[in-house]
Amino acid sequence: YANSSADEFGGKVYESAINQLDNKGSKIVELGVNPDTFVSALNQEVSKKNYKAIVIIGKSAYEGLETYIKSFKGMNFIALDCNLTNLRENLLAVEFSPEEFGFAGGTVLSDNLNAGFVAGYNSTVRNSFDNRILYGFLQALNSANASGVYVKYIEESSNVIKSMDYCNSVYSAGVNRIFDISGRSAYGSAQSAVDNSKQLVYGGVNLKSVLLENKGENFANTVVGGV
Repeated sequence: YANSSADEFGGKVYESAINQLDNKGSKIVELGVNPDTFVSALNQEVSKKNYKAIVIIGKSAYEGLETYIKSFKGMNFIALDCNLTNLRENLLAVEFSPEEFGFAGGTVLSDNLNAGFVAGYNSTVRNSFDNRILYGFLQALNSANASGVYVKYIEESSNVIKSMDYCNSVYSAGVNRIFDISGRSAYGSAQSAVDNSKQLVYGGVNLKSVLLENKGENFANTVVGGV
């Protein structure tokens, strides 16, 4: 991680890492505050031991090491809270912030659609966390020139029928795709997409379970991406 162990962000990261370190070969590297020295600091540590993976924490740490990550062939990386703009092949795992999660969903949803499309957003929660997801989602659509967005909160996370009815009405209103983070009620969204010959982007939904419940031969064509 970047910054100093004395500052608020670095101190919390350092303390958390110390508390959770398994003492089986892990090593904490404080990169400092100068991005020009991040690569040399990491290289110095990597040269000492054959590490299997590197965890990079924080936006400034990731941005200072992004080119290094892209070019490094012998290492897997895990990126946490990194404000990602590109996913590298050697990123073993990624943790999105709520805004990044929503932005990724909106970006996937808008891929290959002409400007002026209408989008849908389906969720089962109405709280600050979901509002942050929705904020990121709307930012992605704004940059993609969507002409409108339908937002709906389903009252119960397991209410497949309500989700199906809502999606039917939204698709009928001219929506091209829906970004669905509604949990189990997404099964209803899937059926609606099949019935209307429309498409879905899934977020945080168990696609294996959805596939098992939606066995129609056209179902595979309704899912155009996931986050």
